[in-house]
Amino acid sequence: MLGKYSPLYRFLNDSGEAIVTLYFKEIEALLCFKLPVSAYKHRSWWANQSRPRAQRKAWWNANYLVDEVNYEHNYVCFRKKGAIISRKPYKAPYTRNSLPTLATKVNRLTEVMRESDNLFDTKTIDEQFQLIRTISRILGNINYDLKVLSYYYVNAFLQQTYALKTYRAPAMLGKFIDETLPDGRRIIGKLKTTYPYGATYLSTTQIRTLKKDILFLQQQEADAKYFFVIDEHMYGLLLDKYCNLLVGISIVWLPEALSNKSAITAIKE
Repeated sequence: MLGKYSPLYRFLNDSGEAIVTLYFKEIEALLCFKLPVSAYKHRSWWANQSRPRAQRKAWWNANYLVDEVNYEHNYVCFRKKGAIISRKPYKAPYTRNSLPTLATKVNRLTEVMRESDNLFDTKTIDEQFQLIRTISRILGNINYDLKVLSYYYVNAFLQQTYALKTYRAPAMLGKFIDETLPDGRRIIGKLKTTYPYGATYLSTTQIRTLKKDILFLQQQEADAKYFFVIDEHMYGLLLDKYCNLLVGISIVWLPEALSNKSAITAIKE
């Protein structure tokens, strides 16, 4: 019996790859609980040759060995038993995007929901609590993941509009987009991934943040200014109620704007 580490066993067993590299946080998303402090500090926790601990059984029974543990970037590399690997440096986590982490979350969530054998409203309070807590642990900061994916569409929009190929999302998601084109033109913008309450209005906090972001855009000297949103209701709300604040700024509803120009509205005087 693999117990609480069985999701890691299943993930490795289904992988079939010669090398599987996982961040600690990806493993935690799979398991739905945090790894012990010793996993973050001691190589012995990841030992292949030790008494049969539960975590070791997970990769051992899946026919893998721990090949490397990196404590600088908190990831572990599993090598399939018997696999011959050319000894190339592993990619550090900062060179990888967050999509593998998100895929791990969604796959684990799908698994948990599949294992839920009856309708939610027929469960006891204890069962409902345990299920929602598990889902919450799996999803973690899902809003961050949504922003990461949304920046892919911002990138696609800039490439499509300006043939801009060097754009990268801000190092800290939530910061303003600020790009200078080869011809010297400056492009600035802001991405908002929030949703309006009830699809018809913004909360006091949302309004305050919205006005602050728009004011910043208005104060900048730029050849083009964009306010990117990902929700149809937010797009409509900005057009209906906040046009007076957005003069000189184009509102862009992503990803629809990539194929439908009516999802782009330039607010003029």
